Amino acid sequence: MFAVIIATLKLSGVIETIFSKILLKIIANIRFYMLPLTSLTKLKINYDVKIFLEKTEDLK
Repeated sequence: MFAVIIATLKLSGVIETIFSKILLKIIANIRFYMLPLTSLTKLKINYDVKIFLEKTEDLK
C-alpha cells in the first residue's frame, strides 16, 4: 500500500517537473515571439504617426 502511494508521489513529482519545464518553455517561446512583434508594432505606430504628422503639415 505504501509502495503504491510512494510510487504515485514520485510519478506525480516527475509529471510535475516535466509539466513545469514544458510550461517554462512555452512561456519563453511566447516571450521570444512577442519581442519582434512588439518592436514591429512600435515601428508601425511610429510610421503611422510620422505619416499623420506629414499629412497635417500638408494641410496647414
